[in-house]
Amino acid sequence: MARTAGMKWIIGYKLVKAPLMLALAIWLTFRAPAALRVVGVLSHELADAGARWARVAQWLAAHVTARSVMVAAAVAWLDAAVTALEGALLLSGRTWGEWIVLLGMAALLPLEIESLVRRPGSLKVLGLIVNATIVGYLAWRRTRHTPGSR
Repeated sequence: MARTAGMKWIIGYKLVKAPLMLALAIWLTFRAPAALRVVGVLSHELADAGARWARVAQWLAAHVTARSVMVAAAVAWLDAAVTALEGALLLSGRTWGEWIVLLGMAALLPLEIESLVRRPGSLKVLGLIVNATIVGYLAWRRTRHTPGSR
């Protein structure tokens, strides 16, 4: 069966995201002091950019610590692995692969919503929209598909 444009987009998204998250995980794991220095420089630059950005700079300085970088590295490793697995499952073209990706992503949507409610942010909104769109598309695709297909 030929892949639809939607499936090509989702697979492409997964296959681009996985190595980016892997690179982030490697950087945060093996270059944590450099990551902290980058945040320090960014915080300093933002503080000089005006009152609006000064609040962001203060938040960065207060919340980005060696511990938070370690946690971020662990999350990045997990996300890279899961995203790569999802991409491989979708590439296989198997119905069960799509179901696994659909159910896994759908299970995380309530956690994304809770996180967004607790601390709203434009990146969280964007992530929720992308993930909910993928879940919706895969659900639509699987429920309208004829039985007996791969």
